[in-house]
Order: sequence, then C-alpha cells, then structure tokens
Amino acid sequence: MLKNRIKNIVSIFFATFVIVAVSGAINVKAAIKPKVREKSVTIYTDSEPYTFHFTNLLADSKVSYSSSDKSVIKIKDSLAFPVKVGKATVTISIDQHGKTYTLKVKFKVKEVPKPNNYTENDYKKLAKKQNDYLKKTAEKRNYKYYPRKEDTVKTTKEMDELLTDYTKKYISFILYIPDFSILRSEEEYLDMFPYLTRFKFTQPNIFLDTKSIDVECEISSEAELNWSEQTLMKAIKSKDTSDLDKTGKKRYKEIVKIAASLKGETDFETIKNILDYVSLNVDYEYDETVKERYNMSYALEHGMAVCSGYAKFFHFLCITNGINSRLIHGYTLKDGKVNTDTGHLWNLIELDHKWYHVDVTWDDCYNYEKGYTKKPYRFFMIDDELMKQDHIWDESKYPKADSKNLAIWYSYLEEYPMVTGKKETLSFIKEMAIVLRDSDDSELLLEFNEMSYSDEVYDAVCKYLKKLKKEYGISYKNLKYKSQTLGLGRIYSVILYK
Repeated sequence: MLKNRIKNIVSIFFATFVIVAVSGAINVKAAIKPKVREKSVTIYTDSEPYTFHFTNLLADSKVSYSSSDKSVIKIKDSLAFPVKVGKATVTISIDQHGKTYTLKVKFKVKEVPKPNNYTENDYKKLAKKQNDYLKKTAEKRNYKYYPRKEDTVKTTKEMDELLTDYTKKYISFILYIPDFSILRSEEEYLDMFPYLTRFKFTQPNIFLDTKSIDVECEISSEAELNWSEQTLMKAIKSKDTSDLDKTGKKRYKEIVKIAASLKGETDFETIKNILDYVSLNVDYEYDETVKERYNMSYALEHGMAVCSGYAKFFHFLCITNGINSRLIHGYTLKDGKVNTDTGHLWNLIELDHKWYHVDVTWDDCYNYEKGYTKKPYRFFMIDDELMKQDHIWDESKYPKADSKNLAIWYSYLEEYPMVTGKKETLSFIKEMAIVLRDSDDSELLLEFNEMSYSDEVYDAVCKYLKKLKKEYGISYKNLKYKSQTLGLGRIYSVILYK
C-alpha cells in the first residue's frame, strides 16, 4: 500500500523533465551525417501534408525548412503542404553535432479533380485510358509460369467485393483476372475506399488466357474511424465545421477546449499530458451490450470505452495539438501466444522525427492476471522491441519505431521515482516523511532518481534530512547515492524511520 502511495505522489514531479533526461542519455562520439529518405516527391493539391523522413537524425538536432516557392509548397510545423500545381524545392538545414548539413527535396504538385467533380463518363474514360496502358505494357512481358486459377476474379462486381476486403488487410497483393477491362480506374477506387491515401496498379502481366496485376495501397491513419469520427477529424484538421451537425459541432468544441488545456511547453510534455488526461478520465467499459464503447464520442462524453475508444480519444487530442499520431491495429500476446479472439488498437506517435508506441488502454489498466493493476508509463513512448513483448502487428503497414531514446529512459522510470533539482527533491522527501508519519509502518526505504547530478542537491538533502526529526518526528540513516549510466542521474537511497 505504501509503495503505491509513493508512486502516485511521485508521478506529479517528473512530467516536464524527460527531455533533459533523454538528451543527457545520448552520448554521440562521432558526427553522423543525416539523410532524407526521399529526394523527389510527387503529391497532389488535395493530398495530406507530406512528412519528411530522415535517417541518422539525432533527437537533439535542430531542423529548419525553406521552400523555393511558397505558393506551390508551404512549410508549417515541419510538414510540406501542397498549395497549387507546380514545382518547388525544399531546402532542409540540420544542425547536428556541431555541424550544419543541407539537404534538398524536390516536389512536384499535380492537380487531381475532387471526387464530387467526377462524372460516370469521367470514370469510364479514366478506366479505358488506364486499362489500355496496362494491356500494352503486359504484352511486352513474356512469362512462362501459370497463375493460381483459384484466385482468379472474373467480374467487376467480384473485384469490388475482393478489394473491399483486401485493401483493409494488405498494402500489396496480386489479382488474377480474365481481362483488364473489368478494372475500374485507380481514381474511382480511391473514391470508393476513402480510408485509402494511395491505390496503384503495377506489374501487369499476361499468362496465356489469364492476366495478373499487382496492387499497392496505403491505409490512412483514419481508417479505424467510423464515418462521424472521420467527419469530425476532417473538421479538426481543416478547422472548418460546416460539414458537422449540431452534435458534431458540440464535440468539436469540447475536443478543442480539452486539447488546449493540455498543451505543454514541449511536444513531449503535451503528449504526456494527453496520456495522463485520458488515463484519469476514461475507464474500461466491460459491458458488451454497450455498442458505443468502441467510439471516441463515448470516451469523451461518458468517460468509458474499450481499447479503440481510448486510442481514438488520444489520437484526436494529439492531432488537435499538432502531434503526428497514427492508429495502429494489431493483437495482444499472452504467454507468447496471439490472442485472436479480438483485435487491439493503440497509437504510434512521432516526436523529433522518430516514432514511438503508446498504448493508453494497457497503460491505464493492463490485465497482468485477472485483476487490473496500474503500471504507469510501461506502454508510453516505447520502441518496437519493447512493444513486441506483448503486442503483435503487421509491421509492413506502419513506420518503424526503432529509437530507444525514450524507451531506455522509461525502463528506469518503472524502477525509481524521478525528480530534478533541489526544490523538487526536498518536496518529495517531505511528502514521503508525511506518508511515513501517517502510516502504521515504522520505517521506509526511500529510493529515487535525481537527474541534475548536482552536488548542491546532495548538500541540501543532507541538511534537510536533519530537520525531519523536529518537523515530523522522522529520523534517517544510511544516506548514499550512486551515479547512473547513460546520463540518467543519481540514485539516492536513505532509510526514514520513526
């Protein structure tokens, strides 16, 4: 009981100091040259903003962007927004390890008619042009192996049914068809499946009387949202509520209000504030008759949800605060076996150009046995390796979360409470002395991680411990500390007793 009380009290002290801790944890001995993954990008006037992807970029690097033509590509919050048809080059300046690196990405912005501007004849013309090209390309190929006949789709209707299923499960697959003429155009499929951000036919082939085509597609991070949630998310991103009904506008105002109250001085602080808010304000809904328990609105309005409600609520608050979030669908593991009875939903969060997993549901109430026990921050901003201990997902569909900048730090967080500086340290000791005074225990082994490494803090601790006897009737013995590796502070140990 006393240990749990300590954890609850400690949680208020370390929220704003993680970035300092993480920065100290990285000891770069040699300069690493950063690179941008794509040097040439084609996007469309109605595309989502483009996210730059880097390799060898350190967490404490300073990155700035400039566009050669802001009327074509506008840069805001490290994202590239397509404005109009044209070409522009974005110059990226990276200050890293005492050096400045300059990278360039060339953008080509194309015009794509809005879905509601297409007519039936437009779709037919697009499909004919596309399919003539596919047939001509396929005829140049000469393969001598045979397709699997059982996979052959014969009609446009069968194709629609199959794609409805496959585009939600796979990012690439092969279709076997009697003729390219049964294919709709790529543009029409994108309109049919609004949860897709990309749909592309590639590698057309002819095998005797059968044709094949590869399909490549990309699911939007909003694919897990229902129609009303997608409409609300569209309003959040555009700040245009004209498509919302009365209920939607009410939810919009509430989301914006909550998100504003959770805005921190850094993105990390904002993310942690959101996690703490959702954890404190949402409980797990076990009643299976409540159909709304999967929705963000139920978490917002009733404070109850299952994993999808937790993850969606977290997702909405992150996006509203400008934090790049993705919903990730997978399964959980128990005793090394996949729990296929039900899927699981959690989040991927991008911070300082690196991705991290956040599972709000399990961080709030993870069922280790049959009872639910709060284990703070075990599933907050961790890497793929830690997440794979009890989660599984299709890794090809999502960004890699391979940075251990925060994952390493959180492995220490579970073991020791964390404070930084003289004021926080003394306040923490005071709280613990009061806890011991009011408890039935006669002594308490107090261990905590002080992040500043300051000898001034140690001197202040020695001085303050001597005052506890007079103020609270608490004595102390065996005060000592040891320095952590990786720049993770000093571990203090002291026994308080009555």
